[in-house]
This record gives sequence, C-alpha cells and structure tokens, in this order.
Amino acid sequence: MPVWCDITLYDLAARNILRGGVHYRDLFDTNTPGYVWLLAVVRSLVGWSSESLRAVDLLFFAGIVLVLDRLARRGGASGLNRLWLATGCVGFYLFTEEQVHAQRDVWLALPALLAVSERLKRIAEPRPGVFRPAVVEGLLWAAAVWVKPHFLLVAAAAWLLTVRRLAGGQPRPWRAAALDLLCNLTA
Repeated sequence: MPVWCDITLYDLAARNILRGGVHYRDLFDTNTPGYVWLLAVVRSLVGWSSESLRAVDLLFFAGIVLVLDRLARRGGASGLNRLWLATGCVGFYLFTEEQVHAQRDVWLALPALLAVSERLKRIAEPRPGVFRPAVVEGLLWAAAVWVKPHFLLVAAAAWLLTVRRLAGGQPRPWRAAALDLLCNLTA
C-alpha cells in the first residue's frame, strides 16, 4: 500500500526546507515543525521512496517495542508475557491501515516512552544529582511535544502522577518537586 496522504504534505514541506524555503511562509501547516524536520533528515539520508520511509518507520516501531519490553521487564513481567507483548505489538503494526504508518503519533511515542522510562528509573533508583536526569527526561518530553504539541498534556499528566513518588523521600518534597519541574522545563 502507498503511504498515507499526510506524508505527501509533509514530504512537500521537507523538500521545501531542504531547498532553502521557509516552512510556514511557503507551505501552510498548522502543526509544530518537529515532524517536518525529522522527515527532512530522514529523506536526506535514505531517499524519497515510500519503502525507505517505511523502513525508518519500522525502526521507530522496533525502538518502541524495545522500550516497552524494557518497561515490562522492569515491572516484573515474565519472559513469556514480554513475548506476548512483542507479538501483540507486531500484530498491531502489521495489520493496521496505511494511515497509521510513518505518522507523527507513532514517531513521538519513542521519545515519550523513553521519557517515561527515564522517570520511572529515577523513581526506582533515586540518586543525589537530580539536574542531569531531569533535564534528559525533559529533553525527551520536549522532542515528543516538538512533533505534536498536544502531547504536552500527556507529559503534564505523567509529571503530576509521579511527582509525589519522586519527591516523597526527600526532606522537603515540595522543593524537590519544584526542582524536578524546573529541570524538566529547562529542556
């Protein structure tokens, strides 16, 4: 199947950028430029065929499955359960409509899941230095939001649901929570 029609618009935008054009001036778009810039990098590296784009999409998908597997392992899932998780993900990917493949929502899932993984690792293994890991997490959230701004709501929800556990063991939890938020927002 050919790639979905959204890719045509984003390909035109990526081509415009690669030829020295200005994204919002030369081509109408209502989204943040993250996906267009990613697509420009991908297209300049692997070419303009739909097969090359699908190969990169498959790499993003494989990264997502690997991060989900790591999260499941950290959560105590057995090897068989993790195998079923991977099998379900592969089945979902193979049998979805073409409009799902090579889309912003799939590509932003990788940095978002990496951010969740980093946050959960910080909760499970507290360390004295908070700045660097919190900024790394913030950079990952920022990458997802750069691709699709609506994801800021998911990042905020993840922060709100976990900040109490993250700052709970600190002598001044409100101060630790404020520092964590500041470090995330610094990114």
